[in-house]
Amino acid sequence: MDKRLARFKHCDSRFYPYLEKVLERLPGEVKENLLNNTDLQIIADENLLDMCVLRYDFEDAVKNLVCST
Repeated sequence: MDKRLARFKHCDSRFYPYLEKVLERLPGEVKENLLNNTDLQIIADENLLDMCVLRYDFEDAVKNLVCST
């Protein structure tokens, strides 16, 4: 597993194998851009749709957010 995936701290670790499969199919430059882009965050939480309000704190400002349930 690429250690840079650990920066997605709100992403359920069970989602990592699927994320890695997608990243493996990308051209190298695109993959590197995604993994190094601190404006991007991924949230994967099985309880996401059950909650009325969720709050996540990120170390850096997020411009692109990917949510998966």
